[in-house]
Amino acid sequence: MKKHGPASKLEPGQLAEFGAAILRQLPHIPGLGEVAQGWIENPMALRKALRESLVPNEKASTVASELLSPVGTVKVPASGKFYASDHFTTSIKAVNIAWIGDAFQQDFLAKVEGSQSEVELRYDMLKQNSLDKQILSELGDKAETTLASIWELLKKQPNGESGALLTNGYANIFYVCDAKGVLWAVSAIWRSDSWDVSAYSVGSPFGWSVSSRVFSRNS
Repeated sequence: MKKHGPASKLEPGQLAEFGAAILRQLPHIPGLGEVAQGWIENPMALRKALRESLVPNEKASTVASELLSPVGTVKVPASGKFYASDHFTTSIKAVNIAWIGDAFQQDFLAKVEGSQSEVELRYDMLKQNSLDKQILSELGDKAETTLASIWELLKKQPNGESGALLTNGYANIFYVCDAKGVLWAVSAIWRSDSWDVSAYSVGSPFGWSVSSRVFSRNS
């Protein structure tokens, strides 16, 4: 006899039937191969996507992330047109930057960002060593931030003061498009007496260490 109301788990025969039903539909989805490989390599994001799709009445905020642990939010004030080369330099006094990576210099210093309104960023702690593609899958369309936002946060902690940015040697990670519109991972790391700013390809096989901090848009 069928029971009315929501079931807390699949009945013994349902799992096999449900799995078979999914498999019958997969060949009809164009471009599935690359997507499937991404899910294979990132089972946590797959689990999250399935849960949010199959249980639409459950708010995403109630689904615990196995990758990111929420820490807090920070408001970034509105800013005018932003010229990267005028700010990200070791000679400016507003922020104590001692080193800027080659990739950042080559791909970001020519970038000019338009004016931006006040934005709220959220920041999370990595709960395990992670690749950029795993983090990006978790963040979805909230991942991309701006150089202007990074700069405003650095201005609040120019000499390693406490604040939203980590100052314990672990990376603060942002996802920003370069002057050509290519998305990169940009890191700001406090090295005991100054800031290092670098950019890395999001396709890099080298990941970020547990306890690093990830910034993304909160709205």
